[in-house]
Amino acid sequence: MISKILGWDLCDAKSLIEFILRNGSKPLSHNFLVWSKKNNRQVFSVRNYYYKLIKLLHNDENILLALNLTDEQQKTLFSTKHFSSLDERMLVEKVLEMSSFMPVRKACLEISGGDKSLMLRYQNKFRQMIKHKKE
Repeated sequence: MISKILGWDLCDAKSLIEFILRNGSKPLSHNFLVWSKKNNRQVFSVRNYYYKLIKLLHNDENILLALNLTDEQQKTLFSTKHFSSLDERMLVEKVLEMSSFMPVRKACLEISGGDKSLMLRYQNKFRQMIKHKKE
C-alpha cells in the first residue's frame, strides 16, 4: 500500500486533488492559495506538487488506484492541456517570426485565431519561454 506520493502523505495528496475537483470552476491559482492556507503549506510548493502529481498520474496506475479516482475525475484532471516541447518551440518560432512586423500580443492573437483567452495563454507562455529558456 502506498503511504506517500512524491514526499507527501497519501491523505494530503487526496485532499488536494479532491479540493481541486470540488472547486473546478475557480482558477487553479486560487485553489492552490486557499488549499495552501488551510493546510499550512507554501502556495508555490502546492502548485509545483500538483503539476508533478498530475504528470505522475499519467504514468503510474498504482497511484491512480491509491487515490481512488473515478473515470470522470481522471478525465477532469487530465483535461488541462500542457505545452509539449514541440508546442513550445513552434509557438516561440511563430511569435518571433510575426513579431518582426507586429507586437507580440497581436501575434499571439493571430495565432490563437481571435480567442482572447488562448491568446493570453500563448502570450504568457511565450514570455515565460523567452525569460527562462533562452536556448
